[in-house]
Amino acid sequence: KIPLEQGKKEGDGRLRIGALYRGIGATMFGEAPYAGLKFACYEWMKSSLCNLWKVEESDLTPLTRVSCGALSGLMAVNVVYPFDVVRRRMQMHEGEKGLYRTPFHAILQIVREEGVQRGLYRGLTLNYIKTVPNVALYMSIYDVA
Repeated sequence: KIPLEQGKKEGDGRLRIGALYRGIGATMFGEAPYAGLKFACYEWMKSSLCNLWKVEESDLTPLTRVSCGALSGLMAVNVVYPFDVVRRRMQMHEGEKGLYRTPFHAILQIVREEGVQRGLYRGLTLNYIKTVPNVALYMSIYDVA
């Protein structure tokens, strides 16, 4: 009720449901590939190490599994992080009209205006601090359970 009253004072008083879903396209373009890449990289690394060391997968140590998980999370987040940036920007935009037409339009616009590193990968280091330990533990526990 408060947002509607505030809308009456500051705008036309209409409830904008679409604003709740800003950035959903960028989220979908980022999350599905992220999960797939994370699992694919993890399985590929374990398989490669087993072949290299000539051991069975069950013989891999917990440290090896955690390391494979951390690296798989690192690789996956590097690929999909631009969509996370786009999602946040679309969600935080306060204007009535959308900031970008599509997630891909957003990526092109950000690259033109800010560049790849300063635009699409801004905040990636902080994301590493959150993601890498999380995926390392998650993947190694998933594998053992």
